[in-house]
Amino acid sequence: MPTSSYSLTNLQGHEKLLDEITQLEHKLKKELGEQVALIAYSPEQQSNGSTASAAREL
Repeated sequence: MPTSSYSLTNLQGHEKLLDEITQLEHKLKKELGEQVALIAYSPEQQSNGSTASAAREL
């Protein structure tokens, strides 16, 4: 089974998106009663040029 490689997504210069992520982290903390950190990953390009499919865990 092939494994997908991911790297951290560069959100520099996307302050609006970072603010939205921070707001969602605060909302989750309020609802769940514990600190939550959301981390953005992007699939790395495969050697054949196709992008690995993204798996999402919540």
